[in-house]
Amino acid sequence: MQAPAFLKQKNMLRVLYALSPVAVVSIYYFGWRVAALVAVSFLAAFCTEWFMVSKRNGKVSYACFVTAALYGLSLPPTVPMWIAAVGAVIAILFAKEAFGGFGKNVFNPAIVGRAFVYVSFPIEM
Repeated sequence: MQAPAFLKQKNMLRVLYALSPVAVVSIYYFGWRVAALVAVSFLAAFCTEWFMVSKRNGKVSYACFVTAALYGLSLPPTVPMWIAAVGAVIAILFAKEAFGGFGKNVFNPAIVGRAFVYVSFPIEM
């Protein structure tokens, strides 16, 4: 496989910068596990989007990182890492890529992933 090409999006980078204080405060109050959950969400979302755009010769959008950040920060810090990864994959695969990729999704992918996790894995949240 070749290295992924990125669709440069300044607005998505601004959203990530805006979410960084939220992440810092979450880590302060709930510990480093929050950072690990967000990192797992980033990795799962990026790998899913990279796989899908390589099939259609597209570019990876920075929006997958925004989705992963919003999704990861919405999870409770006690959720297992594998559940965070599954939800991120569902968010990108079924809420974003199923509709044609960036800008064509009908629903917010982060909320779709969170709703999937909430309904499928009824754990103490």
